Amino acid sequence: MTGNETDFKAVAFSPDGSRVAGAAGMDRSVRIWNSNSGDPQAVLKGHTDVVEDVAFTPDGSRVVSASRDRSIRVWDIDSQETVAMRLGHGSGVSCVDVSADGQELISGGTDGTIRRWSAQAESSAAPIGTYRGGGWRLAFDPDAARVIISKESTPSGDELPVWEAESGEAPMSLRAQKNVIAAEFTDGGQRIVTGGHDKAVHVWDVGSDEAQSTFLGHSGPILDVAAPLDGNRAASVGEQSRVEVSSVPEGGSRHEFLGDPWGVEFSDDGSFTATFGNSVDIWDADLGNHVVTLEPYKQTIKHFDLSTDCKLAIGAARDGQMLLWDTQTGRQIFSRLVCEAG
Repeated sequence: MTGNETDFKAVAFSPDGSRVAGAAGMDRSVRIWNSNSGDPQAVLKGHTDVVEDVAFTPDGSRVVSASRDRSIRVWDIDSQETVAMRLGHGSGVSCVDVSADGQELISGGTDGTIRRWSAQAESSAAPIGTYRGGGWRLAFDPDAARVIISKESTPSGDELPVWEAESGEAPMSLRAQKNVIAAEFTDGGQRIVTGGHDKAVHVWDVGSDEAQSTFLGHSGPILDVAAPLDGNRAASVGEQSRVEVSSVPEGGSRHEFLGDPWGVEFSDDGSFTATFGNSVDIWDADLGNHVVTLEPYKQTIKHFDLSTDCKLAIGAARDGQMLLWDTQTGRQIFSRLVCEAG
């Protein structure tokens, strides 16, 4: 297997930053490493098709994986055993998220459904929502009360519903912006930040169908948005190699970063912004100053995550390599191939 067949489909830090996980694509496994030493800790096997996504539970003892084999698996890392498996999607499962209390799972599938599951008890799940298109990315709000999705490719004219996780109702639909590419909860789940093909970033109050703020300035479609939990800022990546950080909701204190990014992440406390693509850079979100460029790699970084304390960064490259960096020095700590045991 070469090229895209062997790349990591997703990477994630455990909440305490001590472990990293990779959804190992066509290897059909989830791989866990110690983030300090680079030592392998687990190879979790059981899926029968490509593993598309991975997420840690809040205590870091388990990971949840989503696969094209139509299943979601919950794994105990120490025993390397599947402790729960969820079936219900009519085709492959593209993404998964875990609620902040670890009690609930949500999953999005290529069958066009979003499903909610108990993470503990055996359960079946009726769809809580349906949507057209491909390239799912979805998330709970911090209270696991609402679910939002965004798409890498949204069908023309589609609006973005926000579902109630319990009832499956969609009382809110973001009508002011068509073809939303990226969306994130912010301000403790009270606001939503979106970006799309209209070259604008919109900020919505949950419960309102009207955008409260609109930020203009990008000359092309928005590729990604990010927002810290405190809700004070929003970052956006435009197609024309430009990143903007704006205050929410008023839109002031805008910083502009130039480069060649595909995506953007905030540190948990909102003080730093990371951009990734053909390079990975860390920026001071308050001042707009460049902090460090992480040790370069020869391939584009497709998937990325920051540790909770922002001292480590993990990225997955196009050629199947997973890389871990020290964000204080920019030095690469280790790299691993998708099917490499050590």
